Amino acid sequence: MKHIILLILLTLGVWAQEVGVPYVKPDKHLSGAAGDYYSFVLNGNGILFFDGNKNIHLLDLVNGNMDRCTTDKSLQDNYEMFDMPYSFATMNAFGNIMYLSLSDKLELWDMVHWQKIKEVRMPHNFIGETEVMAKLQISQDGKTMISAGEERNIYLWDLKDMTIHSILRGSDISSSPNAKYETLQGFSYFEGHHRDISSTTPLIKNKYLFSASSGEELLRKWDTQNSKEMKQISVKEFLQQIWVSHDENYILPYQYDVNLTLYDTKNLTPIRYFSGHNEKILNIAVSPNEKYLYGFSPKDKTLIEWDMKTGKLLRRIMMQDYLGDFLISKNEKYIVSEKSGIITFWHLKTFKEVLKVYIIGDCGWVIITQDGYFNSSENSFSTIRIKSESGEEKVLTSEEVKKYQQPQKIQTILNDILTNTTMEK
Repeated sequence: MKHIILLILLTLGVWAQEVGVPYVKPDKHLSGAAGDYYSFVLNGNGILFFDGNKNIHLLDLVNGNMDRCTTDKSLQDNYEMFDMPYSFATMNAFGNIMYLSLSDKLELWDMVHWQKIKEVRMPHNFIGETEVMAKLQISQDGKTMISAGEERNIYLWDLKDMTIHSILRGSDISSSPNAKYETLQGFSYFEGHHRDISSTTPLIKNKYLFSASSGEELLRKWDTQNSKEMKQISVKEFLQQIWVSHDENYILPYQYDVNLTLYDTKNLTPIRYFSGHNEKILNIAVSPNEKYLYGFSPKDKTLIEWDMKTGKLLRRIMMQDYLGDFLISKNEKYIVSEKSGIITFWHLKTFKEVLKVYIIGDCGWVIITQDGYFNSSENSFSTIRIKSESGEEKVLTSEEVKKYQQPQKIQTILNDILTNTTMEK
């Protein structure tokens, strides 16, 4: 089978420092991501993510800046207590409400005014301890949210009044024979997972959902209306994510394996297989029009593009470096990747890097193109350097600042991510 092979000779960190072109000097002030605690969400009109300094950022694709950031000390104190930042977050379809889970509470944020508008504490779980929430998923109709608890429970929330209307209860949750159980009255629940839940789907067709837990190597289907487990299938590795099609007829479990499998949601029957990787796949993304599937293997640094309808391998892209988490822009024109707190925008057709976003210290930022045009916060301007013809690294002169500090140019590029023009293949 013939397919295109592209060799990408660009690293995902710092661009080559060309003479006379501004760049960001990586130093101790660069705020890297905190491993698995990093969240990276594209929804509405922005990209939401969290850095290694426990700050919440929003890359505003409309205004071309990152002026919305929070360093609420109480949140950071809670982070230290539970060794977990706002790792799990989601936004509604309009991008104006953000839902954040932080240990034992759920917060609602007004994304327009960038402020917390409501806080909901989790109830005690079945062994009398406060439940710790994990990943969040919102149903397509925007009415129900799923939160997976670290105590193997799944909670279904009514988003209208932010109340829990049912709980899918995990089994073997008592770690002590003397544990005091606290009954949660009025909820439907049943036994299921034996390990911490690693992934869930949103509520599908308003009646069921899928979930998986680390260590079980099982994908489970739940009937949420009748409180019962409908079916389970074995998987080779634990599932980190479960992709759901727009029509809710298909799911694609994201598991650490060399192949990917598309299932129908009705019977969990395998529909299509995606192969071509020689090493295990760590990250995947599906184009918003659901025509293309992308999978990256870090061991051989290979990104593969498949046709979702046929399973045919279309492109094999050899990277020089680790890609990290990535997603596809809504207009199918860009791939956005994250590595160590640096956000990189690539043109999906040519795979040419377009711009990078750096987080500097507490709420500082620089957005810079490969040609050196940039926008930045005042407290991060000092990290921008330029190389003279003699090879000397220096700060920018006033003339160079006037030439390269172009907020409008940055805004135009970021605005393009929001356009509805689909990339031609």
